[in-house]
Amino acid sequence: MEKHASDIVNYLRIPKNQIEFLANIRHWDNLKLGYEADFVWIKELTIEQVNSVAIKSIPFHVAYYEQEQQLSLMGSLLPHCSIPQILWTPIQRALPIQLPTLNHNYFGTSEKISIQIVPSNKEQEGFALLSHIEDLGRFIKTSSAIRLKPLKWCIIEDKALLFGIPFLPIQGAVYWKSGQFLIPAGYDFNYPTLAQNIQHNIVPNSDDWIVWSTDSNYYCIESSFIQTLSLSSYRKTISIRT
Repeated sequence: MEKHASDIVNYLRIPKNQIEFLANIRHWDNLKLGYEADFVWIKELTIEQVNSVAIKSIPFHVAYYEQEQQLSLMGSLLPHCSIPQILWTPIQRALPIQLPTLNHNYFGTSEKISIQIVPSNKEQEGFALLSHIEDLGRFIKTSSAIRLKPLKWCIIEDKALLFGIPFLPIQGAVYWKSGQFLIPAGYDFNYPTLAQNIQHNIVPNSDDWIVWSTDSNYYCIESSFIQTLSLSSYRKTISIRT
């Protein structure tokens, strides 16, 4: 008789040097954890947990499901390996409250992961707008000071970056905010759980901003360059540039 999805036992295997990532799932009290040589095993995950961002963000993880006393890779019908004969402990007891500090660039002697900006289906509220300076100039000359007051701005190369909402009714690329990162709408990190660690490494001043592009490059904007949006600040900035 075919098993219901809720009756299938799912497993996860990760290298021991990725254990820091388990801090994000330690609160899932249905899980059990065990150690085998250079690997950490977790079992009794639900299929929703297996497919969650918290799991998919763990580098070098491998997901299995139990079938006739064997483990098969997710998406495969063929047995892949035996169930590890190890001591299983509830995850909250097996892991300390605080895990070692994560170095996002180092994952063993020679292992590294690439941090990239990738398409994402997750909806995020817009926070910033990158527009042509000329488009901003045409609007700002006829707009009221009250309409501009909530916004701040700076210049990136030949474009104006506007911080805050509501957005001005001009064309531009929308960005959402993650800490001090501005990420293009419809995109996210390939390892979202690393965002805070990346920020701590590349933003020495917590008030500075990092603007990511879809090709995974970024600009650093010092907080001192950002000013309140007004007709006078626009004219002053343009006069300096020319």
